Amino acid sequence: MRTRSRTRAAAAAAAVLLASAAAGCGERSAASLVQIVDNGTTMAAFEPAVIVVETDTEVRWRNTSARAYAIMTIDGVAGEPAIPADAEAWASEMLQPGDVFAHRFDVPGTYIYGSADEDDVQMIGTVRVVDP
Repeated sequence: MRTRSRTRAAAAAAAVLLASAAAGCGERSAASLVQIVDNGTTMAAFEPAVIVVETDTEVRWRNTSARAYAIMTIDGVAGEPAIPADAEAWASEMLQPGDVFAHRFDVPGTYIYGSADEDDVQMIGTVRVVDP
């Protein structure tokens, strides 16, 4: 089961990477909140899945789902690095429903992050950080 969920996570990560690349710089988000929401299946989802913020912005993740999740940077996707070369990897503790995790983004670039629950069910999201 873990192999199948990792395969699905890798496919989802590739899709998010392609979507964020296709979006270019995209529109900058006034909000810096990403919510973990139940999506009507056995998994949850990041909402929004892609967020664009300026450097030195603190992004917060709020777990509004019914399960606990940890959020972290992931390894590279499809041969591409998951975070900028000058950035440091980060990870939250396990977020219980209602908990919030925050991370400040100082280095411009694209960050692919993921989340896993106790059963290794993974979600993928993207933070694009741009200079003001």
